[in-house]
Amino acid sequence: DLPGQIHVKHQGTNAVFTWTPEYNPKCFVVDWGTGKEDMHMKIVTTATGNFTLDNVQPYKLYKIMVHASDVCQCESFTRHEKTFGVTHFYSVEGVPRTGPTNVTILNITKHSALVKWTEIAAEDCLGFLQGYRITYTDLSRKKSLAVTLNSSSTSYCLIGLKEKTIYRVQISGFTNAGEGPPTFSQPFSTPKYGTVEALCIYPCFMYY
Repeated sequence: DLPGQIHVKHQGTNAVFTWTPEYNPKCFVVDWGTGKEDMHMKIVTTATGNFTLDNVQPYKLYKIMVHASDVCQCESFTRHEKTFGVTHFYSVEGVPRTGPTNVTILNITKHSALVKWTEIAAEDCLGFLQGYRITYTDLSRKKSLAVTLNSSSTSYCLIGLKEKTIYRVQISGFTNAGEGPPTFSQPFSTPKYGTVEALCIYPCFMYY
């Protein structure tokens, strides 16, 4: 194993963490939790590099930090510890509970339009966000096309649109557990000539 790697194995509602030390410190200090207001600490004196976390909650993102220290008293180890590794994990992943927000359609031309959105908030992902799926529908023909983007994307240019046609866009996020509910834009229309001025379209949310 590479230095700094922390492995996670799930056992029911427990999570077992293992790591391979670079050297043999007197102890390891493990910090874990779901946020700044929910962080805990434990001193691990075993040389094998393992720690079991009980009663892990599903759909919550946990952060685990392992520090090596040669001083194992609570009041003084912070000045002597060396961070070994950091990892994040979910015990169980779910699908996002919402779609992205602030869906906006800009720069509408006869054959293209720019879609922008605000990423799904971390607390609404309920798992590691893998990407977004954009579906755009020609409302006159009820014909839809879809494209899949990575999780860092917050804009996409639709091309190949028909002039004088009404479209609607929907965007959803997905994790390893599946796809969440989409956010729908208001319909927009491509012009016969030239370009439509920047058009902000407020999202209307649809939940299943």
